[in-house]
Amino acid sequence: PFGKFAVRRVWRLSVPFAAALGSGIAVGLVLKGAGVPSCKPGNGSLLGVAPQLSCPAQFWLEPLWYMVIFIPLTLASPLLVRIYRGRHRWLLIAGVIALVGLSDLSYFSGGRALPTSELAWLVPWLLGFSYADGGLTRIPDRKLMAAGLAALVVTVAMIGFGPHTVPAACSDLLTP
Repeated sequence: PFGKFAVRRVWRLSVPFAAALGSGIAVGLVLKGAGVPSCKPGNGSLLGVAPQLSCPAQFWLEPLWYMVIFIPLTLASPLLVRIYRGRHRWLLIAGVIALVGLSDLSYFSGGRALPTSELAWLVPWLLGFSYADGGLTRIPDRKLMAAGLAALVVTVAMIGFGPHTVPAACSDLLTP
């Protein structure tokens, strides 16, 4: 049953999450006590904890943001499977991509990013369903490779030049 699966899955991930969070906070407090400064504002916040810690501890804890996305997607999987099994699944994926694109367009034009950016995680989640049911094997290899290459180029461009630019978030570590 899904309930048992979800509880077991979330529990399995909660143990390393708690260990990483506890050790990151402990290391952060020790380094902060030793005078290691916090990073400049703009680095990710894990429930408001990370910005209070030393910069190395912030980098230690930043990967944990993924749990904020993963757990709700795990719990929403029964609903997502129902939507996926419908005949309009590709429209859902296109709609999610359009909302994320609109968010980025708003950001690049000087506005704020829309609160829909996290929806982007629905795309690989739903594509995982397509992998599981064999749907991706029905797409010709050339089209699948072209789509994968386009996704890679867009991802690299967004990381290199977009709102998630790594040097901007780490500029205090990179400048002498």
